[in-house]
Amino acid sequence: LNSIIGFSELLNIGNLDAKTRAEYFQIIINQGQQLQKLVDDISELAKYETGDLTINKSPCNFNLLLNELLIRVNQQKKQLNKENVEIKINLPTSEEIIGYTDSGRITQILSNLIDTSLYFTDRGYIEIGYYKTKELKLEFYVKDTGAGFSREEQKYIFDRLLQTQDTIIKKFEGLGLNLTISRGLVKLLNGKIWVESEPGSGSKFYFQIPYEELPRLDYMEEEEESSTLLQYSWKDKLILIVEDDEVNYKFLEAVL
Repeated sequence: LNSIIGFSELLNIGNLDAKTRAEYFQIIINQGQQLQKLVDDISELAKYETGDLTINKSPCNFNLLLNELLIRVNQQKKQLNKENVEIKINLPTSEEIIGYTDSGRITQILSNLIDTSLYFTDRGYIEIGYYKTKELKLEFYVKDTGAGFSREEQKYIFDRLLQTQDTIIKKFEGLGLNLTISRGLVKLLNGKIWVESEPGSGSKFYFQIPYEELPRLDYMEEEEESSTLLQYSWKDKLILIVEDDEVNYKFLEAVL
């Protein structure tokens, strides 16, 4: 928050060249996004601790879910200047698995694990994959060639609020509550989560959840989605903004 206010004041002073202004704008955007994520994470954690975090199950095509995630991660690594990191995906070759679970929470968990891997990996690769075990469990993993974690760090890695050692706190600074929230979500899905890692040899995060088949009445064949974008015409239309925050109102007005 200090950096957002500080660089905003510097921009307001003026007398800056275009390159410096662009750099300050990017810092403000990056710090704002980090602050927003922290607030969102604290909110998620509070909901989990009070039992207000919910699971909403629906049919889920896991191959499709991971492929969509792959597109997002490739875009994300460009924004983070992680072009030297290759993103791989490993899907079951024998069958396309469709199950009954909360696809949004699965995506959230995987995204948190991938964010962690991207944070600690500067070169090499990150591999995302899953498979169905003989015990009818779905086991997902995110493997990287990053810095890795010591055994001491692994004791605290999913317990963000219990990281009392300064060296550990500093190492995980910037990640927010990713891993703590992921552990809570996996628990809500009746699963388990763990990490295998060695310093300098990368890490492999796993989580496992029960596989549920689709309820017979809820099964519907997937329809092809139209990729045609709707073209709207706002001519002669009146737009009503219902907003009690003046700053939010001004932002929406500017966007429109």
